[in-house]
Amino acid sequence: MTKRIFFILGVIAGVLFAEIARRKRMERLKALEAEKAEVHARYDEYEREWKEKIAAMPFAERMEWELFEASLKSHNYQPDWSEGEVEDEESH
Repeated sequence: MTKRIFFILGVIAGVLFAEIARRKRMERLKALEAEKAEVHARYDEYEREWKEKIAAMPFAERMEWELFEASLKSHNYQPDWSEGEVEDEESH
């Protein structure tokens, strides 16, 4: 009889501890999601400001920027800067 009571109390205690751990985990998850949403909102704001800045540029500067961005995209945003350095050294 006492073994059953201790077993039932152990199960109840285990369930309570599991629920406490689950709630803490869910709170941390909500905090991380809120932080991630804030970061996305901030980056969206930065992108909007940058697009406004580009739109305000004179045509020649804007086209130069577009060409530069296209060249970066063609190199998967990992340009090989050493090619430019070799050309500069050869021109001296």
